[in-house]
Amino acid sequence: GSPPMNTLTGPIEDGSFVLPEGRVAVGNYAPRSEAVFGFRPEDAQIVSPDAADLQARVFACELTGNETIVTCEVGKAPVVVKMDKNYDVRAGTAVGIAIDRAKLCLFDAGTGEKIAAGG
Repeated sequence: GSPPMNTLTGPIEDGSFVLPEGRVAVGNYAPRSEAVFGFRPEDAQIVSPDAADLQARVFACELTGNETIVTCEVGKAPVVVKMDKNYDVRAGTAVGIAIDRAKLCLFDAGTGEKIAAGG
């Protein structure tokens, strides 16, 4: 898809994908020291930092017709979120990212294979 899926790398601990910038509850996945967490730009929303799964900073905001593409930095990793065409935010703004739990994917960091729930 365009833009491509966002991917972040980190451990799974106590049913959550964990980064210094936040935790995302992923449910019934076995703990592992490193996994790749993926989600599509349309499956996330920019929210206030205190209501968020992940803390981020806006890098760029671009209106592309009927939607706004917001590129954020989660730590040093770029994360793209599709928002409504009326959404506007200034670069450098601290924001939060909320992710649709039903749409997230987890991959093995070594093989790139999708991890099934419970695995």
